[in-house]
Order: sequence, then structure tokens, then C-alpha cells
Amino acid sequence: MLPLPSSHILQPTLLALGRLPARANLKPVPNRSALEGKSAQWQLSLDGTWRFQLVNGLDGAPSDWTVSDTRNDPWRDILVPGVWTRQNTGDLPHYANWRMPFDCPNPPDVPSENPTGLYRMDVDLPLDWNNRRTVLHIGGFESLALVWCNGLFIGLGKDSRLPSEFDLTDAVQRGTNQIAIMVARWCDATWIEDQDHWNHGGLHRSVFLESRAETHISDLVVDTDYEPATGAGQLQVQVKVAGPFSTHRARFVLEDADGLERHTSAAQPIDQFDTSRSVGAQWAQSYSFKNTAARFDVSLPKVAHWSDEVPTR
Repeated sequence: MLPLPSSHILQPTLLALGRLPARANLKPVPNRSALEGKSAQWQLSLDGTWRFQLVNGLDGAPSDWTVSDTRNDPWRDILVPGVWTRQNTGDLPHYANWRMPFDCPNPPDVPSENPTGLYRMDVDLPLDWNNRRTVLHIGGFESLALVWCNGLFIGLGKDSRLPSEFDLTDAVQRGTNQIAIMVARWCDATWIEDQDHWNHGGLHRSVFLESRAETHISDLVVDTDYEPATGAGQLQVQVKVAGPFSTHRARFVLEDADGLERHTSAAQPIDQFDTSRSVGAQWAQSYSFKNTAARFDVSLPKVAHWSDEVPTR
């Protein structure tokens, strides 16, 4: 059932499989007016009650657990976000400050008895999500997560305090979809992440599905600079785009904390790698081409500076 032997999964050379690149916290909306409200058209929260089973290690899961009936024992309800170590599963929190919370002297080894949670939820996608990309967002987990959709392995991730996103588009179907997430309490990353804190296990931050257009903003990079002598500010913006975009343009609007527009850019094309050039020219181009993004440089004569004493928005 595992995509790799558990001994391979628990190696520090493997950080992720099938996980989308990390990005800024962006939310898709159907139009600009939807920014004023709390539009949830393209997001579907999976927070709430999941079906859950606790097993003794990655290899301890039943072979068909990602698609099997979860109505009877040993399946039970569990709340997400939340840790199973605080929901009467029999696996308790563990506080550690200067030593590891398990008896394995050699990193990156973890105990063979490794509490592993199996999470299941059935989801019906909205009809207007058809012909778009469906992405699963897991806000945080401790300490290793593997994802399946309709029995198909999608990917895995470590980095238990960072979000992980997985593209489910090729696995989802019309009607009911079975989402399955396996979370191991300990993994090789525990040796790095272990701090002076309580150790838990589970999906400890929000989980949701997100619908993205075939052509969408994949990331947003904003760099700022400030000149104290004059009060002037510099703003550099990269709007990274994924999907077919030959006819698309990007622009941005800068607003202040009161929602007043301070700058509106002209529409900019998306940088593209020119595949029509000769092989040699493409080879040379590969050294200078950065990414598929629209770029903006803005100078503002007066800006409100930010400091830790006065954190101006």
C-alpha cells in the first residue's frame, strides 16, 4: 500500500513526493468585488469530523484502508484540526526538552512502534469545479503525511510546521471522492524539529480543498525597500503564473490600510521561455530565464515606514 518501503520514506534525503512548491498564502476569488467579502466559491473546508484509526506504524495500515468502509470499528470519529494525542486515542502527549522523546540513539532512526493515524473523509466537489485544478491544502501535521485520493497515491510531505499542498486533479471524479491521509507521529525529521515543547501527532491545522483555474497565479513575491532620508519607497512585485498564458496579462493595484488605491499598474505580459529559437540560443537563454512571471517596479515618493516598534500596515 505504501508508495515506497517505509525504510526509504523515513530517510532524510526524502523531503517530499508529489508536493506542490511552497508559495505565498493566496486565495482564489471569481472577481475583484469578491475580495470585499469572504468568498468561499473556490475553497471547500474539510475541517470538522473525520473517520480515524490509529495503527502501530506505517506498515500497520490495512491494505485497503484508503477506500474501505469506515462505518464500523476500529474506525472512530476525530476532530480536525486537532491532535489525536488529546482526543482519547490512548496515545498521549510527550514533553521533551534536551533528549529525544523516544529511545533511538542513532539519527535518523525512529521507533518501530510508531503511532500512525489513518484519516478518511468522503467529499462531493461542487459542479462549478469541473475543468479546473483541485488542490488539497494541509495546514500542518506532525510529523509525516502521505496522501491518497480515491485509492491513488498522490504524494507525501514532511516539514510539520509548514503547509503542504497536493494536486488531486488527475484523481478526483464526479460524485463522491475518498480523501485519505496517513500521519506518522515520528519520522527522520523529528530529529531536527524536536524542540523544548510537547510532542503530539495528527492534523493540527486546517485542511481544505481549493479549486484553481488552469491558468492561475501560482505565487506572489513582493520585495520592498525604504529610504529614511527622503521617505521614499521601492516596490518590486513578481506575479508568477502557472498554466497556458500566452494571451494573458497581469496587473496589480496597491491599496493602503483604508482600502484607498495608491497605485495601479499597466498590464504586463508574462515572461516566457522562447522555444522558437535555435537550440544554442535556448541553451544560452536557460541561464538568464528566471520563471514565468510578470514583473513590476514601483517608486513611491512617501510611504509609511515599518518597524518592530511601529508596525505600520
